[in-house]
Amino acid sequence: MVEGRINPDKATGGPRVYQRQDGTHAASYEIVAERVVFLGRGDGGEGGAGAEAYQGAPSEPESVVEDEIPF
Repeated sequence: MVEGRINPDKATGGPRVYQRQDGTHAASYEIVAERVVFLGRGDGGEGGAGAEAYQGAPSEPESVVEDEIPF
């Protein structure tokens, strides 16, 4: 389970739209996770409701170069 926020494009308020190297267009949002809990599979494996959560320190988002798409 991930708790956090979605950061829209500041200029449009929607997803960031860009053109891929192959010429097709795509859109993306920046996702900032503030809490991550690894849930179990429900079959008695590790995780589940008793699993400890990772809570990242709240901080300002790292600056991203506009031409760099992480995928």
